[in-house]
Amino acid sequence: MARFWEIDFFRGIAVIMMIIFHSLFYINYFDFAKLELYSGFIGRFQMIIPLIFLTVSGISSKLQARFVNKKAVFLRGLKVLGLGLIITLITWLIFPKDFVFFGILHCIGTCILLSYFIKNEKIALILGLIVLFISSSVNSYNTNYKYVSIVGLRYAQLNTFDYYPLIPWLGVFLIGYYLGSKFIINKKSKINNNKLINAVCFFGKNSLKIYFIHIIFLFSFFWILKNILI
Repeated sequence: MARFWEIDFFRGIAVIMMIIFHSLFYINYFDFAKLELYSGFIGRFQMIIPLIFLTVSGISSKLQARFVNKKAVFLRGLKVLGLGLIITLITWLIFPKDFVFFGILHCIGTCILLSYFIKNEKIALILGLIVLFISSSVNSYNTNYKYVSIVGLRYAQLNTFDYYPLIPWLGVFLIGYYLGSKFIINKKSKINNNKLINAVCFFGKNSLKIYFIHIIFLFSFFWILKNILI
C-alpha cells in the first residue's frame, strides 16, 4: 500500500509529543523537578497523544484493509501487540511493582485485531460512539480482578507506568476506522516536498522504532545524569 504523507505527518506529531512528555516524565521520576504530569496544561498535552495515535491507527487500519487485505491488518495487530508484550516483559524484569500492564502498544494492537472482525465501517462508527458514551460509567466501576481492568473497570491496586484500557480508547480507534473509509477515495495522496513536513513524517514512518529507541535513550540519559554526573 502506498504511504499517505498526511497519516505519517499526524503520527509523527504524536511521536514528537510523546518524546516531549516522556522527557518530562523522567524529569519527574528522577526527582529533577516535581511536575503535575496528568493535570493542567501538561495533562491536556498528554491526552492529545493517545487521541492522535488511536485515531490515526484506526484510519490506517481501514486503509490497509481497503488497499491490501484484512489479513495484513490482522498480522499488523499481532506485531504491535507482540511488541507491547515485550515492553511488559522488560519493565516487569526492571520494575516488577510498576511494569507496563496494558499500555499504548497493547491497546493499539488489540484494537487492530478487533477491527479485523468489523465488516462495515458504519458499524465501526456506531460501536465507537457507544464505547465513548458508556466510558465514564464503565471507568467508574471497581473490580477486584486485575485483568478485567484491561476493559476499563477500575482496579485500585493497579500500579503501572502506562495504562490505556479498551474503554474509552477502542471508541477513538473505531471512529478513526470509520474516517479511514472516507479518506482520499478517488485520488492518491500527493507527494509532499516540504522539508519540515517530511521531517515530521520521518518520525511517523518510524514510530515503532523510535518508540523503543527513545525510551531506552531517555531512561539511560536521565539515570546517568542522576547517578553519575550529579
